[in-house]
Amino acid sequence: MTERFAELAGAPAPQLISMSPLDLHNAGLADPIMAQTWEMQYQYQRPFVLDASLTVKTFGLTPTPLDDVLLETVKSFAN
Repeated sequence: MTERFAELAGAPAPQLISMSPLDLHNAGLADPIMAQTWEMQYQYQRPFVLDASLTVKTFGLTPTPLDDVLLETVKSFAN
């Protein structure tokens, strides 16, 4: 997603690295925001799948396409 965001923003591709659980723990000692990531790391250990089919079926809502969301975010940073 970060690569697509950069592409839509006309920015260079980001250089991403993985953080070990120990890295996350240590970062959390210095930064309260990073401290919150420790308990959420399960989301990064396997695919995180969202299923909106029940919402679509029940309410007739459809998800906003990812590129639309990213472009809107890019525009918000331009202002």
